[in-house]
Amino acid sequence: MTSVLNVDSIAAKDGTSPVALTKQVAPKAWWSADDTVIKDSFNISSLTDVGASTYGFNFASNMSSANYAFPGGTLNITAFDVLLTLSATSSRLTQKGMNTTNGTVQDTDPSGAAIGDLA
Repeated sequence: MTSVLNVDSIAAKDGTSPVALTKQVAPKAWWSADDTVIKDSFNISSLTDVGASTYGFNFASNMSSANYAFPGGTLNITAFDVLLTLSATSSRLTQKGMNTTNGTVQDTDPSGAAIGDLA
């Protein structure tokens, strides 16, 4: 037998608070950029072009510490080098990779996520 649940919103018992995740972890920030222009993001206040293929992302709401996970990624890249500098207020990312279309080494459009606890 198949069940269908249709709702417009889900709230905690008090009717207004967000529902707590139980035994789940959600990204506390994520971003996708085209060079220095943020295409889409969550909890990212700004992007800074620090240098050649190096970008700094500033969080709108700080992480609790610099001990968060960064499962980063880029599009059309087979292999890439990532160097991260993490802090509670920002993430600095250096990415260079191999383009899968033409096989050249090139700067990549930065994207990624931060998984951890907010301050």
